[in-house]
Amino acid sequence: MKRRVLSDSFTIRHPSDYLREVLKICDLKKRKPDRAVVTNAYHTAFRLYRGELNGYLKCDTDYHDFAHVAETFLTMARLLHGACLASEKITQRNMAVGLTAAILHDAGYIRRSSESQSTGARHRSEHEIRGMDFVSKHGETIGLTPSETAECRTMIQGTMMSEDVNAMSFESENQELLTRMLSVSDLLAQLSSATYLERLVFLYEEDRAAKTPNYQDPLDCFRKAILFDARARARLQNHFEQYEVYLANHCNARWNTPMNLYRISMDRQIQFLVEAIERPEFDPRCHLRRWGSVNALRRLLSENGIGKSG
Repeated sequence: MKRRVLSDSFTIRHPSDYLREVLKICDLKKRKPDRAVVTNAYHTAFRLYRGELNGYLKCDTDYHDFAHVAETFLTMARLLHGACLASEKITQRNMAVGLTAAILHDAGYIRRSSESQSTGARHRSEHEIRGMDFVSKHGETIGLTPSETAECRTMIQGTMMSEDVNAMSFESENQELLTRMLSVSDLLAQLSSATYLERLVFLYEEDRAAKTPNYQDPLDCFRKAILFDARARARLQNHFEQYEVYLANHCNARWNTPMNLYRISMDRQIQFLVEAIERPEFDPRCHLRRWGSVNALRRLLSENGIGKSG
């Protein structure tokens, strides 16, 4: 049966399902990434967000949480698969480095043990640099060489909204391609999520905790999400024009659905928001429809020690 809704393509019953699906996608490629590195990177992130990694505290950001980095990790794997189907020649090790960067790209939101009096959200403006430093510290343990760790840092740098990937310098074509892929994976994972609109409430709460607020109130967060959507779509096209084709390649091979399901999900989300925000009585906590899914995921992550109960 053809799948026409992205959320139908993957059901999470345990956090390890993300890794299982990524490894399944890896097996669809003729060139498979180094599974040991991918698995080590995933488990490092899992322990980090649970607060089990020595020197770090548990994740306390509900928007930039483990679910987001795991969804970015999954999106990156799907793009890599689609690129391979388009005959892109990406080395096995570079695939593993790209997936490592994806699962660790927001590691900078996690507080160090010495930062117990602060909040993860307070590190919003510097979280990419902190994430790059985390990779430098733990890259060898994950299985990366020093040059691969440097490549991973460059890929995370490309996720900065202030960074123009077109102006960055790269050591190789593979590094440039993967940096572009991660830049769009980060955005696609957010904007295509079936619960993206509901999760904007968590973004607002993070904004308050950051002590440098961008939003006046929750409704302002939703209004500005419409502007961000336009900005993000321009960035997607500017940073990686081929992403549409590669995702359509993946969806066709994986589910016999020859279309970019990410685009369909994004379009539905923004159309609903544009219409809903104009209603005088609109209240996100009352009128958004997927709070049950959000709370179910929060409970699942909480049960596994990497999230707050809903």
